[in-house]
Amino acid sequence: MPNPVPNRKFWLNLRLRIVGGLLFLPLALWPIFMGGNWLLAMLAIAGILMAYEWLRLVGQARNGRIWLWRALGVVYIALPLFSLYQLRMVHDGLDLLLWIFVVIFTTDTMAYVFGNMIGGPKLAPSISPGKTISGTIGGVIAAAIASGLFALWYSTPWSILAEMGLLLGVLGQCSDLCESAIKRHFGVKDSGRLIPGHGGILDRTDSLVLTLPLVYLACLLAGENILFW
Repeated sequence: MPNPVPNRKFWLNLRLRIVGGLLFLPLALWPIFMGGNWLLAMLAIAGILMAYEWLRLVGQARNGRIWLWRALGVVYIALPLFSLYQLRMVHDGLDLLLWIFVVIFTTDTMAYVFGNMIGGPKLAPSISPGKTISGTIGGVIAAAIASGLFALWYSTPWSILAEMGLLLGVLGQCSDLCESAIKRHFGVKDSGRLIPGHGGILDRTDSLVLTLPLVYLACLLAGENILFW
């Protein structure tokens, strides 16, 4: 059965998510647009903030495992940041990164909307109690539509962009679940409180941790910017 009409808290959280996302995009896109030292400075700041949140998150690990979690944090943080730099500077991926951010932002927002408005069975209650199957499906479909709209500006066929957006939405949701599992392991809801409605930097970028490296790998295998297939 569908959930009742979402309450006031839902609309407040939705506004916070949208405002937080719209504030985050320009802050991220300006250094990406400029490239060079601007991009390096942004990645350095993001890396420091992410490392701080990660160390706080895993600080509760038992002594015998804390070094393992810290080592995992190096990969968890460095790999997506390295991939972002390579996509922008090596593959001239300004448009590609804009596409990734728009599709992932759409997926996350619409998954929240559909999940709260439709409800139904949980996707992975032991990992992320708030995620529903309906929300995931709605978010992924919205990702395909948002991606397909890029065909208005680029020569890549709408059908290919929609399929790529569908895949990107799935990757984003899987990446999100990975961080949810880590936070669940340590009994933490959010990694921080820096971004209203989103939590910390790790919470805002959780859908990109797997997505950016895998898109970068796809570009390496294809030998070109995959947005222009």
